[in-house]
Amino acid sequence: MRLYMDGEWFDAVPPGSTYEAEFESLVQQHSASLFPGFLSARFDPLFRTPLGDVKPDLVLVDKEYRSWFIVEVELSTHPVTRHVKPQMEKITAARSTAAHADWLADRSAQWDRSRLRRLMLDAPHGTVLLANAPTPHWDDALRTLPGVIRGVVEVYRSNHNRTILRVNGSQPQAPGATVSGLTPGDGYFSNAYKIDLPSSLPMDLEHIDVLSGGEPVRYRVKQIGGDRYLFPTPSSNLPNRAVRLMVDDAGVHRIEE
Repeated sequence: MRLYMDGEWFDAVPPGSTYEAEFESLVQQHSASLFPGFLSARFDPLFRTPLGDVKPDLVLVDKEYRSWFIVEVELSTHPVTRHVKPQMEKITAARSTAAHADWLADRSAQWDRSRLRRLMLDAPHGTVLLANAPTPHWDDALRTLPGVIRGVVEVYRSNHNRTILRVNGSQPQAPGATVSGLTPGDGYFSNAYKIDLPSSLPMDLEHIDVLSGGEPVRYRVKQIGGDRYLFPTPSSNLPNRAVRLMVDDAGVHRIEE
């Protein structure tokens, strides 16, 4: 296949003629366009898993610290049973620690260390397998890993050595309008909502204005032990059911059932 753009023809780069490091560099260079809504970075600290040690390639973190993905970059010419599948099994089984968050935060000022730590401790990662060509020949071997998101980024190059990328396959999705689930507190905290995903709000946030039942309500944000709560001001009884904290494009927060 050839692509035409800005007066130039671009030819597909044969998958086997690209070094993995070169492909990974291209993905990272264009990550803001490839993965809108996410912060990204190289991510190759050691993870120890029951299946063996593994070092992934990249990380994607929702800009509001609500979800995150570990990305493995592979050439479509790599053997699936001897290399790709074992690597993906280890990455899927990996469990992050505060040290993995610190590994990222130590290398770039783009990260909010405290929110990144909470996210990586509280929320399991998604797993993305990114190849440089379609890989139907991997389907049977990867059938036991249905949760892996399989994306494709194909490289095209012109006679003037300009490069463009063609994206297909599946892509990770940001959580959209959902900020976090809210669970009714109990005991002393029965007049508060527990924030299911503490990293979803800035860690220094003291209060938040929310539309609840169509009416504006100010909630105090309090850290109690390892949990974060929303307390309505003035204090009032809350419905004893789980709800969701949402936000629209204008930044207005609301509570929905």
